[in-house]
Amino acid sequence: MDEKAHVLSDEQLKCLSSGPRQRVYGALRATKGASATDIGSAIGMSSESVHFHLKRLSEVGLISALGSRATGKRPGGTFEVVHEKVVIDSKSSSHEIALQTVDATIRECQRHFRTASEQAQLDPSVQGNLLILRGQYRLNGEAKEKLKQLLIEATRFAEENHCDEGQITGFLMLQYPVVSK
Repeated sequence: MDEKAHVLSDEQLKCLSSGPRQRVYGALRATKGASATDIGSAIGMSSESVHFHLKRLSEVGLISALGSRATGKRPGGTFEVVHEKVVIDSKSSSHEIALQTVDATIRECQRHFRTASEQAQLDPSVQGNLLILRGQYRLNGEAKEKLKQLLIEATRFAEENHCDEGQITGFLMLQYPVVSK
């Protein structure tokens, strides 16, 4: 596990098991700080709904208020994520909550991918940005560890190359043993 990563508590996991809340949290992570209005505009959600989710994210310590700024007719707070990187402890005492959070993450990725796929039908330039890779391979211990390190390195590359301009690009990588029931 990455020593710089924050291990999500059971309360934080439960908070992130909500798809809409993950959407708000993800938008905030991508912007490196934003108001409820900015987030709502980016993800197609009312600022009232965004405020509701921001309050809960703040209560569990996943985000904090940066301050306030004028947004339209009234002042609005700006928020940022508290931890740059978060992880789910595979030995979590709340295994079911951890599974719900992973399921919500996968559903959010599916939603984004479906939207991008639909947009690709209208704009062929989007098609080149869609990628699905899936594989099942029999690997020895050394090869499994190497694959894990490569996946971590891909995430690190994305983190190091994050910028304020450009297209927000999402990806999901899962590594798991295939087990028979």
